[in-house]
Amino acid sequence: MAELMFGLGQTKKKKETEEKVRTTKAGLKDVTITETVESNSRSDQHGREKNEKATRTQTRQNLKDVNITETVETNVRAEQFQSEKNDKSVRTDTKHNLKDVVITDTVESGVRKEQHNREKNWTEAGRQQKVANTNFDMARALFN
Repeated sequence: MAELMFGLGQTKKKKETEEKVRTTKAGLKDVTITETVESNSRSDQHGREKNEKATRTQTRQNLKDVNITETVETNVRAEQFQSEKNDKSVRTDTKHNLKDVVITDTVESGVRKEQHNREKNWTEAGRQQKVANTNFDMARALFN
């Protein structure tokens, strides 16, 4: 019997809680939320963005008739361009003036020829050694 009474008490409490939730929902169903902290924050952000866009548009309109004729960057670039142009002309003039000059023999060319001949001789010696090794017979070498 005690369990039944305990169960009835729990059921009674549950029904009271449900009734309280129902009455609260019924009382709040006509309430509309007009402002929250988040909505106020977003509204402020939106206002700031609109003001910034308006400022940008106004600045563009004010500056559309301004002509920029000379800046430090344009001066530096012009100077660099002129320097490159001068270097290129010096190079072409030098090539043009030296096209008839014939270089016959230099120390470097002599050294390179010597190295080339040494390399050729070494390669040929290697070939001759290979030919000599193919005709080598171990059995005859032991008895001679």
